[in-house]
Amino acid sequence: NPKKWSAEAPNLYRLVMQVLDEKGNVISVKTYEIGFKKVEIVGEKILFNGMPLMIRGVNRHDFDMDNGWNVPKERYTQDLDLMKMANINAIRTSHYPDDPYFYELCNRYGFYVMDECDLESHGVRRKGVPGSNPLWTDLAVDKMERMILRDRNNPCIFMWSLGNEAGDGDNFMKMKQAALALDDTRQFHYEGDFDLTKSDVISRMYPVEDVMRKLGEKEPITISLYDNIANQLAADSKPIKKEAYCRPVMFCEYAHAMENSLGNFKEYVDDFEAFEHMCGGFIWDYVDQSIRKVEDGKEKWLYGGDFDEGRTSFYFCANGIITADRTPQPSYYEVKKVYSNLEAADCDCRSGKIRIKNKNVFISTEDYKIHWSLTVDGCEAQSGDIDDLVVAPMSEQELQLPISLSDYADGEVILTVSFILKKDKAWAKAGFEQNFSQIILREETAAKRTPAVGELKYAKNGNNVKIIGEGFSAKITAGALSSLQYDGKEIIDEASPLRPDFFRALTDNDRGYINFAPMLADIHPLYQWRRSTAQTFARSVKAKSTPSGVEVTVNWAAPFVSGVSTTYLFSPAGEVTVKHSAMGLFLPMLKVGMRMGIKSTLENVEWYGRGPHETYCDRKTGAKIARHAMTVAELEHRYMRPQENGHRTDVRSLEVSDGSGFGIKIDSMAAPFGFNLGYYNPEKLDKATHLYKLVKDNCITLCLDAAERGVGGDMPGCAYLHKPYKLGSGKKYSFEFRISKK
Repeated sequence: NPKKWSAEAPNLYRLVMQVLDEKGNVISVKTYEIGFKKVEIVGEKILFNGMPLMIRGVNRHDFDMDNGWNVPKERYTQDLDLMKMANINAIRTSHYPDDPYFYELCNRYGFYVMDECDLESHGVRRKGVPGSNPLWTDLAVDKMERMILRDRNNPCIFMWSLGNEAGDGDNFMKMKQAALALDDTRQFHYEGDFDLTKSDVISRMYPVEDVMRKLGEKEPITISLYDNIANQLAADSKPIKKEAYCRPVMFCEYAHAMENSLGNFKEYVDDFEAFEHMCGGFIWDYVDQSIRKVEDGKEKWLYGGDFDEGRTSFYFCANGIITADRTPQPSYYEVKKVYSNLEAADCDCRSGKIRIKNKNVFISTEDYKIHWSLTVDGCEAQSGDIDDLVVAPMSEQELQLPISLSDYADGEVILTVSFILKKDKAWAKAGFEQNFSQIILREETAAKRTPAVGELKYAKNGNNVKIIGEGFSAKITAGALSSLQYDGKEIIDEASPLRPDFFRALTDNDRGYINFAPMLADIHPLYQWRRSTAQTFARSVKAKSTPSGVEVTVNWAAPFVSGVSTTYLFSPAGEVTVKHSAMGLFLPMLKVGMRMGIKSTLENVEWYGRGPHETYCDRKTGAKIARHAMTVAELEHRYMRPQENGHRTDVRSLEVSDGSGFGIKIDSMAAPFGFNLGYYNPEKLDKATHLYKLVKDNCITLCLDAAERGVGGDMPGCAYLHKPYKLGSGKKYSFEFRISKK
């Protein structure tokens, strides 16, 4: 006789079980909390126990780097732990039912699972496989029935999927009818359903910006010539009439996370929350499918083409937000931040008033304490913990903190609010940070200028200039800063002076469809920026004394770039202030910045900006603005296929030093800059096909960037950058930074 557990949880009951002996005496009493699940679609919403469901999901393959499809049990636990820590609440079993143990764990952890039938015909889907062909009916129906008979008693499953990329036809309706005869408590998904008679949701894959807008605003979607061609090859882009918008919109695959990717992910989730008929989607995908092989003491990560297997898609199975050995990629932290249901927002932060939001549907914030920290120029000034604030599901509360901006006269002031687990969970220990929010109370990103005091001498010979001051000296050779010494110790590697830089190693998304034919990569138009960087030369070098020191102005010539100008101002104190600008012509740019090699002993790095993991202009929400410290080796992120990595954005200051503390500091003198520090120059990184083939350079490459384009990720292996994250032609990009002795 179960009793209602509480009015707030109408589908939960408390069941008391008494165990009696033969005489009717009570031996033991056990109490069970049991729940009843109801999933339904009402209008444009998926309701779970009457509440609107938002899918913050990911696609997951059953795969292990050492055992292939023979996945050890501990890998399932590891995967689900990492998902919970990243605020992922739903999993699509792409593209087949998983091991029964997976569902047992999902039942315990509380994931929403879309169980997908093992039916995919892909390249022959337009040839009646299965289509409406009666030859395939029994097979298709049998696959569906076996999945449901095996899995239907798992409460984690909220929806059945008829398969993936297998075309359309009557056989899918027969699958659905057979499934309903076995289980009529769940809804159905199928992305390839063109007439929307089999799928209970409008399912899409990889909506680009314009399609996303139309879906959000319920505009009709027509099929272009490109779509028709793509549909004949490997797509199911279907037209959607306005009257079809009477059901939820779900993305079974979106945000393609191919290595250095997942740009503009926040924009997707913002749209999910802005439009009531959108119920989220599943990132493609969760884990890289790569094989680990140890040979001659080297760990090798292998992919298509490494096994003499003939036709291959090369590295196109590396799409995960975690690596094959379950190391989080930088994109993982973006997912964690953007998918979180806990948030602190600005009410009147100058006086310490904030708003705590709980977007969870069923759980309060009682398991979390709030830790807040106020920093001035990255250094903590105040902090505190709040243990007793409980915000009910789908509600918010105002919170007054004991801070006031008026207490701090100078500097950049940032409030960070973190949500910290109070007690151990199955998937994380107490003290784990579930999410954070940062609010900039006062922004101050430029360093203060220092007055010039002391004497400075220089000598000019053609395009070369020597500068000598007290305790330091510098050389400009052919317009480039080729030497910078403090107390007789050299900073710059003579073979790699400070010069204009327009090139980064191409990401998988930069390469686009050449990913399928890497042997043709050299013809990619973006490699023009490699040539432009190599062919840049000083057109003129001018030097003069000023009240602030010695000023050297260099005008550069570079293919497809105009207005390339660098001004160095050397102060008597040994500071070098650099102003640099450039404007691309005709072609979209990769970056505008400067690059140099520094001595290989300068391996210790500290910076004030976003971190600690790598960030890019379209993927930085999950990184805190704070003071961070790492080694050069730790800055690198080792994507399975070597490519651009390790960039840090919104940097106010950067320090590099050796073990004795000797080194340089680089301060932003205007807007924040970006940087890379690594053991491989971009050209070497770009040519490498595998990590184990990389050999360190003799120096450390330091790239300082005024602007760098985003990494994108709307479409498989293609950048599809949103406008704010493009570097277009005809726009001048500039920045100013100061180098000084640390």
